[in-house]
Formats: sequence, structure tokens, C-alpha cells
Amino acid sequence: MSEKINIRYRYEGIEAWEKSNEDVRKFIKEDSGQDFWPETRSLPPFGMPPPVSKDCVEKLKALDGVVVDVVED
Repeated sequence: MSEKINIRYRYEGIEAWEKSNEDVRKFIKEDSGQDFWPETRSLPPFGMPPPVSKDCVEKLKALDGVVVDVVED
């Protein structure tokens, strides 16, 4: 079992959110098994998903306009 990492994500702008939000949610849902997590209501939003694998972090970072920050304990 791979180690899970706490992250935050945000978008560089509304256009990036519109383009990448569906993939962000899909990758996190597939990796964590959870459908819901805290996300701001602002546009573009930022999210605090459940812990995810390093592979998921890399997939998220590869998306155009998505910024992923690792949250240290």
C-alpha cells in the first residue's frame, strides 16, 4: 500500500478550473474512494481533499492550470 499525502489544490484561474475540474475530481475520487471533500465556494475554488497517493499528486500536477501544494504535518 502506498503512502498517502495531504494536499491542497487550486486553479490558476476560472478558465483552468473550467478545463481541469472534472479530471481533478475524477483522479481524487479514484485514488481516495471519496466523493466529497472541503472546497471553497469562490471561483476558482481551492480544495482540501482526503489524502492521496504520490501517483495521484503527479497526475494532478500534470494538469494545465492546476497548482498542488503538499501539506506538511
